[in-house]
Amino acid sequence: EVPKGDVVLSLKNVRLLPNAQNTVSFDIRAGEIVGIAGVEGNGQQQLEEMIMGLAKCREGSILLKGEDITQWSTRRRCAKGIGYIPSDRHARAILPGFSLTDNYLLGCQFSDKYVKKGIIDHKKLAAQTKALMEHYDVRASGPNQNIGSLSGGNQQKMVLSREVDKDADLVIACQPVRGLDIGAIQYIHEILMTLRSQGKAVLLISAELTDIRQLSDRIAVLYKGEVLALKNNDDFTTEAIGLLMAGTIPEGMKVTK
Repeated sequence: EVPKGDVVLSLKNVRLLPNAQNTVSFDIRAGEIVGIAGVEGNGQQQLEEMIMGLAKCREGSILLKGEDITQWSTRRRCAKGIGYIPSDRHARAILPGFSLTDNYLLGCQFSDKYVKKGIIDHKKLAAQTKALMEHYDVRASGPNQNIGSLSGGNQQKMVLSREVDKDADLVIACQPVRGLDIGAIQYIHEILMTLRSQGKAVLLISAELTDIRQLSDRIAVLYKGEVLALKNNDDFTTEAIGLLMAGTIPEGMKVTK
């Protein structure tokens, strides 16, 4: 097991929902997966959007590798080292009417990875698209195929491979296996575990409790915009998580946050 490293992401007194009783504070370290469990609509989307700069964080602060990024743009945050798998793949992760190659460029169009002096290096981009498709088993006729015509699992593998290829220190994975078949789910689980073993910090937001239990080192249970409990995975029973998700503190549980 990789020893837990330095703090990569830190939330300090962030108010996720305007009417939440308490603010949210937690850290994610290099080499660990922190899972956010909860019934959808309890602040998960706000957490995702505030970390990525898609929604304003009006109270509290967000730090990435010790640097306050609370007011930063999404582009600047990504450039600083965040890989992002959005909960809404079609609205935020892919351009359905474009080719796989064009979709691999997304998020890299401002870096010098494929663009020099405003000119796209199509040859390099196509070669890397092909390599990533092979490595991550993205099944398509070729890099020029329209991504909208791929299965959900292949679309998600493409998004994941693009974000992993950025070699980010932190990966925000939101509902990464929603609507996918068992084979694709297993494959994406393996990629997330690999990231962890490489010393990356992973925040996993999932409505699927089985994913949270299988993958997370620590689990935070979110209810009405606040973290009711944050513990090591092994310190929770599934029943206890279920009760917390419904807003009930299990009898005898010391809630150490």
